[in-house]
Amino acid sequence: MTTLFAYLSKKIAMPNNVLLKCLSWNGEQGWIACGGENGLLKVLKVEAPSKDKQASKPSGSNLLSMNQTLEGHKNQVMVVTWNEGYKKLTTSDHNGLIIVWMLHKGMWFEEMINNRNKSFVKDMKWTADGQKICIVYEDGAVIVGSVDGNRLWGKELNLQLAKVQWSPDARVILFCTTQGECHIYDSNGNAVSKLSTKLLQEGGLSNYIVGIDWYTGRDGIPSDYEIPVLALCTDTGRVQLMKHENDDQPIIVDTKMKVNGIKWNPDGTVLAVFGQQHVATEPSPSSVVTFYSNMGYHWKTLRVPGTGISSLSWEGTGLRVSMAVDSFMYFANIKPPVHWGYMNGTLVYAYHRPERSDHCLTFWHIERGERIIKFIKRFLGVAAFNQYCVILTRSLEKDHCSVLLCNSIGAPIETKTINFEAEFVSISSTFVVVTSKTMVYIWNFVDKTQKKVPGAGSGPENIRSILGDESMFHIDDKPSRNYNKMQISDKKTANPISSVCVSDSVLLVGRENGTIHKYSLPHLKKEGSKAINGKPMKITMNCKSNTAATIDIHGFLKVFSIQSERNVLENTESKGALLLERKDVWDMKWSNDDANLFAIKEKNRMYVFRNFQPEEPITCTADLCYFDKLEIKSVKIDELLLNPDAPHFELIVDHHTKALRDVQEVLNRASITDAYSFITDNSHPRLWKLLAEHSLQNLNFVMADKAFVQCADFHGIQFVKQLQSLDNKKLQQAEVCVFFKNFNEAERIYLECERPDLAIDLRMKFGNWFKVEKLLQKGGGNDEMLIQSWNKMGDYYSERQMLTKAVQYYAQAKNTEKLVECLYSLEDYAALTKLIYTLPDGHELLQNIGAKLMSVGICSDAVKAFVKSGNISLAVDCCVTLNQWQNAIRLAENHDIQHIEDLLIEYANKQIESHKYSQAIELFRKAHKHNESAKLLLKIAKAETEKMSDTRKAKKLYVLCALELDSMKNTALDGSMPASPMRGAGQVLDGLLAMDIGEEYGNSNPWKGAEALHYWNLAHSFLYEGNLDGAMRVAMLLKEYEGILKAQDIYSLLALTAFYNQYYQQASKAFMKLESLQDISDNDRQAYSEIAMSIFTQHKPVDPKKLRGKPEKRPGVVTMKDDAAKNRELCVASGKIIKDPKWKRCRTCKHPMLLAELRGRRHCPLCHSPLADTKAQSKDVSHLSSTASSTLGGLNDGGDGDEDPRFKNLFSALN
Repeated sequence: MTTLFAYLSKKIAMPNNVLLKCLSWNGEQGWIACGGENGLLKVLKVEAPSKDKQASKPSGSNLLSMNQTLEGHKNQVMVVTWNEGYKKLTTSDHNGLIIVWMLHKGMWFEEMINNRNKSFVKDMKWTADGQKICIVYEDGAVIVGSVDGNRLWGKELNLQLAKVQWSPDARVILFCTTQGECHIYDSNGNAVSKLSTKLLQEGGLSNYIVGIDWYTGRDGIPSDYEIPVLALCTDTGRVQLMKHENDDQPIIVDTKMKVNGIKWNPDGTVLAVFGQQHVATEPSPSSVVTFYSNMGYHWKTLRVPGTGISSLSWEGTGLRVSMAVDSFMYFANIKPPVHWGYMNGTLVYAYHRPERSDHCLTFWHIERGERIIKFIKRFLGVAAFNQYCVILTRSLEKDHCSVLLCNSIGAPIETKTINFEAEFVSISSTFVVVTSKTMVYIWNFVDKTQKKVPGAGSGPENIRSILGDESMFHIDDKPSRNYNKMQISDKKTANPISSVCVSDSVLLVGRENGTIHKYSLPHLKKEGSKAINGKPMKITMNCKSNTAATIDIHGFLKVFSIQSERNVLENTESKGALLLERKDVWDMKWSNDDANLFAIKEKNRMYVFRNFQPEEPITCTADLCYFDKLEIKSVKIDELLLNPDAPHFELIVDHHTKALRDVQEVLNRASITDAYSFITDNSHPRLWKLLAEHSLQNLNFVMADKAFVQCADFHGIQFVKQLQSLDNKKLQQAEVCVFFKNFNEAERIYLECERPDLAIDLRMKFGNWFKVEKLLQKGGGNDEMLIQSWNKMGDYYSERQMLTKAVQYYAQAKNTEKLVECLYSLEDYAALTKLIYTLPDGHELLQNIGAKLMSVGICSDAVKAFVKSGNISLAVDCCVTLNQWQNAIRLAENHDIQHIEDLLIEYANKQIESHKYSQAIELFRKAHKHNESAKLLLKIAKAETEKMSDTRKAKKLYVLCALELDSMKNTALDGSMPASPMRGAGQVLDGLLAMDIGEEYGNSNPWKGAEALHYWNLAHSFLYEGNLDGAMRVAMLLKEYEGILKAQDIYSLLALTAFYNQYYQQASKAFMKLESLQDISDNDRQAYSEIAMSIFTQHKPVDPKKLRGKPEKRPGVVTMKDDAAKNRELCVASGKIIKDPKWKRCRTCKHPMLLAELRGRRHCPLCHSPLADTKAQSKDVSHLSSTASSTLGGLNDGGDGDEDPRFKNLFSALN
């Protein structure tokens, strides 16, 4: 889908024609060290292209800024290697002398010297971090040292070593021998295993490994680690690519050349293999460098002058390589494979971030400077044309890929899945073509987001009716318009596909042997083939699809016709059939509007050809992305990818063709008549357009009309006629200024002509309402136009979320509707509330304001808005929604709205259905439906009691239920209280007695439930405190609450407390009760029996002392005397019988308690209500009012007997 191009750019000769043997390029600092015969060692500094935004030098500019000769070696220098992290250079010669060089004040000096004097160094490599160096000698000696010169370890291996290589993490060392073996050792010199080279050695007479390179991951090793990073090569040209040292499925590539070495580029995507290759047309082998992808795909073969390449090294950016050839150092510029495309002013490019496993795909709109970033997993490639781009991704399913069609902002339009992995892709305005090495897939896409034009019969839908939506065929088979998604062809081919190009009417497929196949579209019929020399790497077609151009693997451009009299390609290889042939070409772009105009990039120059005749070259190394209207747009994609997250406009280069430049010069220096003659000889719509614009500026309407006619610009012709109809020359100049979008000058002329109305119309037409306001305030126009301008200015700021300024202009325009929206978005509710008072009653915006205030919980102001609008029901609904029930009831009463309580109850029932019990209870309480809230509380309390998971919560629920019942009785008492107490006492009593609570609540008296759980908690509290007697005493009280608590729980607690308190008789009774229960399981009953047996085989069922007497039940007659001690009532704080006269009764729950047991507490232990004081309560109810005493006087039996239970309830109500 993308390809690599390379061309020679510079040559440096060595002094005295000394032969070079090795070189190394420092990727970070840019120094190049080269060594050769007679001890030659030089350090050169070649300026690299700047990475900042001011970079303007082409990548081919190689200027030497350092040229130092280092003296120290007397014999041939064999190895040079850099330690980039520590800025050190290590060299070795044929005598075994090793020198470490250091930089001091811009010059290189010797730092360390070592000479083993036994054998010479075959190879040496630093680790990626520069901490260690491994040196291997020809006799098998290995030395590993540190950066400071210390020897870490050494070993004598019984091997004839040739190469050494560290792993990227420096944990593994690979030693290659002259016999073709590769041994794996750890970093401490211990043998691990042998790397498999069986496939590498097949097919060759020699087993000599001449090259090994392991990508260091300096720019980030891919996180998925699924691409080859380790490369080995033999002198016979076989290359083995591996993911790691234990990869058992390596990729084998036969380069068909005699190899001298290999080298990865800095990001591990391109492998350079250098050596000699035999060419059939030449008597002697040629020096070549072949470039392969990390998956083994052959991208480029670069021929180099000389007898042989002894060494090669990459620049740190990966955009250049240096080569040692004989006594010369050659430089070649590299155009690496980049995934990018251009469509309608948007540049889309893909790159890999080291910290991510996916690819980053950026859509950069050049004019606006906006970027949209997409992260694509399993990315394969991208292509763009006009307003669409197609993205290829590898599917999770093996040998499948996805084809995604997107627009210029990266929004997906449609996706297809094909059953082979894509290699090449091309797109036109109608078709997407994706190919593998053998299969061709054609997709006739339709943008579903575009509106269909009625009556359009020649569009994509008509083509689709002929071709179908999708088609696929094998390259060796007859093309078929049918498509079967399940079709999978395992058929191989001896001539794989190498490139593809498609237009709306023609499909061209290039194959590795140089054959170009032509297919007509949409009928998908093969019309012929053409054979050219060289493997085509790129194919392009002109705008009429009658001429094509290819760039082959050697950089040769060949232009040929793809249309003959019979519309069939000539099957000929004669040079005369080519329309043009150039060498060292790496890019080519046809003009979109002229079939005979195209531009090519040849080395670092750009040529524009018209009718196959070149214009003067322009120095430019940017990539071509667009050619239209005699303008060429290029992008410095290599520099862009050095910092892809910060693209800038300086990376875009625009050039004009010679014809356009000449016309501009003629118009500036000669007459319009001369320009007309020149353009007539070099006719092009853009040139006529240029002449028309120049004529308009000079008010030469006759020539402007002719020029517009020549370029078929109907609107321009009408504009000229409009200008001729004006009798004022100044107004004509103003209209011309408007035509050229010089609005300020046009406004100035209108004002000079005292036509402010035209200036205002101009600004209004183009939406410059700020200028309109200024012009209106200076005079002209009317108030309506001023209000309109304020509204438009408010809209301008509102659309850009500058709401504070928008409010100012909406307020000036008195646009209350939009003012409400802005204030609401600004959350300025105070200003929103003020608007309520400025609007008249019944205004339609009042309800909108009320709804907005209600949405943020401002109930009172929302109600005001609804009431002022006249919609009282909305005000009530607002109160109900915001749980302001008292306000809702007040509104309903003031405005005579019926059934408000029914609304509350209905809402409460909905809350119950949603299991929102707390909200439902609150609603019942606010609706004064105490009976309903009490029932609901009792239901929840029973459920909690049944679970026994939170007995404190269950007790509180019972207390709340009881308080609700008390509230209900108080409400009934207040509603039935007579005007005269003496006359209505019986009526009051009868009303209260008529409320038979027992019928509704049965045995589940809420206070009784609260007592049961209170004593349950109290017994546990005493038990944990160690008060065993108190715990047992309270547990025995629970026997009265079997209807509320489970009998199993009660007697289990009683048995436990009695056992710990050593009251074995009580424990025995409890166990007997447990064993006799009917609702327990047999397992539980058996367990109780076993526990009882284990206890009572050791202890007799006898209590240590007799228990105290039980509390007496209250007498049936209630008197006005309240004496808990006399009545032997229970203290709710301790469970003891009250005998002490110092006691207190809670005014809420009416339960007594001993003051001594309160222990300073000021709240009732049962209901937690605050106690009025802690003094002992008098035996007489002295705090009763005189009215209550007179009301109850006739009902007293005249004695000091106990009170009647009925009067206790009345007593509670009155208190």
